[in-house]
This record gives sequence, structure tokens and C-alpha cells, in this order.
Amino acid sequence: MRTTRFGKTFAVGVTRTRPVREAVHEARRGTQVAGLVGLVARGVLYLILAVLALGLVFGKRRGNEVDARGAMEELARHGFGSVLLVILTIGFASFAVVVCVRSAHANAS
Repeated sequence: MRTTRFGKTFAVGVTRTRPVREAVHEARRGTQVAGLVGLVARGVLYLILAVLALGLVFGKRRGNEVDARGAMEELARHGFGSVLLVILTIGFASFAVVVCVRSAHANAS
């Protein structure tokens, strides 16, 4: 919601009133952070895939394990893997949200 007071336009929030530019900047920053978290999650997945592919090259892995599913199964086998899988899931979800927001914003323009 926007309101004009003393010649300035403000976005009225639940807890305080702030300039519209500040609200837009915070929203953009949030989508940038979510996008970066998603990209880091993709990077981790690709790193795990690279390790599995190297195992395939050196004969320590079977060919059917070197894909995204095999990477996730490899993570699940380790003690810290379930925690890392939850973090990766959050990262992938945040990346999906960012892509949807950018797509909706591009279609609205």
C-alpha cells in the first residue's frame, strides 16, 4: 500500500512506514540472495557429480550412479548427508522462486 505525506510517497508496512525506494531495494536484495543460494546449491550438486564422474573414470563407481540421483544417494549415505540434502533442497526451492519471480516480472513489463 502506498501513501503520500508531505510530498513524498511511502510504502506502508505492518511495522513501520518507509520510502518506496527502500522497499523495492529490500525486495530486490532478497531475490538476489535467494538466487545466489540456489546457484550455490547447483554448484554443490555439480561438484558431487564431478566427484562421481572421476570415480567412474578411475573404476571405483558403476555407470548408473553418475547422475543427479546418484549424487543425492551418495549424500544420503553419509552422516551429514541428510542435513546437506535439506540445505540443497532449500537452495533449489529458493532458486525456483527467483526464476518464477523474474519471469512474472518480465511478463508484467
